[in-house]
Amino acid sequence: MILWVTYGMPYPPNCGAGQRDYALITRVSRSFDIKLLCLVQQDATPASVNHMRRWCRTVEWVVLPPRTPMAKLRTALNQRRRGRPLAFCEYYSAELAAHLRRTVAGGGIDLVQVEHSLFAPYLDFLEPLASTKTVLSFHNLARRQYRSMLGMGGGWLQRASDVLKILLTLHWEARYAARFDHCLAVSPVELDWLHREDPRIRLGLVPNGVDVEEHRPLPAPDHGTELLFVGNLAYRPNVDAVVHFCHDILPEVQRQMPQVELMIVGRTPPPMVVDLQRRPGVTVYGTIPDVLPFYRRCLATVVPLRAGGGTRLKILESMALGRPVITTPMGCEGLQVESGRHLLVAGNAGEFAAQTVRAMSDRSLREHLTGQARRLVEEVYDWNAIARELVGQYRQLLGLAP
Repeated sequence: MILWVTYGMPYPPNCGAGQRDYALITRVSRSFDIKLLCLVQQDATPASVNHMRRWCRTVEWVVLPPRTPMAKLRTALNQRRRGRPLAFCEYYSAELAAHLRRTVAGGGIDLVQVEHSLFAPYLDFLEPLASTKTVLSFHNLARRQYRSMLGMGGGWLQRASDVLKILLTLHWEARYAARFDHCLAVSPVELDWLHREDPRIRLGLVPNGVDVEEHRPLPAPDHGTELLFVGNLAYRPNVDAVVHFCHDILPEVQRQMPQVELMIVGRTPPPMVVDLQRRPGVTVYGTIPDVLPFYRRCLATVVPLRAGGGTRLKILESMALGRPVITTPMGCEGLQVESGRHLLVAGNAGEFAAQTVRAMSDRSLREHLTGQARRLVEEVYDWNAIARELVGQYRQLLGLAP
């Protein structure tokens, strides 16, 4: 039995973390029984719970209530006295800690998997564990992610906040990771980084993926003039990416190809993204029930990320659906891709504009990229194969036959 601990209910899978959790849970459940325990910001809906019960033996959750500034300060002081990082305080729930301890103490749990490094200190509420194995799944590395955000600007107050976050995440991720029986990284880049931080960390690679059966290649639009950006617009690096594209890249693309338009799709767009609609050819759709119609309309997708962590599921999704991708080195970091073969990579705004025009105007290039990209996701990034690899790591960790 696996006790799977997540931040947020995995269904509906409407963000990158939820997509990964949902894809792996639904597939691993074919080999292991799963108990799901979630920390959520608001009460789970019956539809979400009933859906996850199709895959999990039990589905339980704890609501993290809003805290006053004084309550946050008390939590921070209390956790620091116990040697836990301040970065954990935002995610600390005494109710979840008690639930976790009670569930494992009740017996029958062979393995506890904790999602996100910011949940790693919940390990303190489990030890000592004689027979239950522990796994920490890194969706990204918080310190690398926050450090990358320093280059996004936002004024002195935002930069001070970014520096503070970096300081709050110094060293402790690797320190906690070394205490888990096994850790999972989503990319070779982050696996190598963790190994350099502490060679004692026991690591396995479990990349992000895509459902290649659900995401079949779409026919190319007859008269495509639209680009697509897809991303969670509550996530600051995505906001920076789309604002940067509209301010610094799209004008040059439209100077050479005036008919080109941009569709921006993503939940909870902030005002600065909504305001981008004032620019010619830009439409912000915000939260939508199904992104597939937008992929059908677009000729290519853009992922102009300058910060972030982990790997981009939206790139894999676009590649599976047969839409060429233009991105940055940061955007495709950790993916086994080659520029000019699977997608197009640009290091600055001028190059990004040139690569976008190239993709929009060269049909044979688009066909080459989409063919190679589809082959790559089928061979390397199919969730079914990734889940089989994860099950193999579990079986080895638990001393079971392959």
